[in-house]
Amino acid sequence: MGAFDIQVNGYGGVDFNHDDLRPDDLHRACEALARDGVESILATIITEDIDSMALRIRQIVRMRESDEFIRQMVAGIHVEGPYTLNRWTVTVREYLAAWTPNGSHLVGSALSMPRVLANLSNELALEASHIAALTKTSPRVAVDLL
Repeated sequence: MGAFDIQVNGYGGVDFNHDDLRPDDLHRACEALARDGVESILATIITEDIDSMALRIRQIVRMRESDEFIRQMVAGIHVEGPYTLNRWTVTVREYLAAWTPNGSHLVGSALSMPRVLANLSNELALEASHIAALTKTSPRVAVDLL
């Protein structure tokens, strides 16, 4: 049994966070991961504006649906949340709104994956309602407080 890596931004020279990620590139990265003893991963989408994040998730979802080997290797998606490092690419409000069923296309894109890990920085003054909002979207969503 191989490793399960919950945060893979890319591998083998392939960056999963490019808007022009191609299916053969993702397949090649998955082959490299498998050769190196990894059984499956959560493909990580880094913090960016919501539209860019949703586009990248949709790309990976489509590639996973059309390639059996990618489907086997990519067990889910890991969506990074807002951080307080110097500037905010996306605000907490935007991020949480994106996870509500009628808030944005991010939720629909991510929830088509079997497993979803959503990150929130513990530096943010989070309330229990923030965490509840994320986990209420689906039982497949786990929240990681960094």
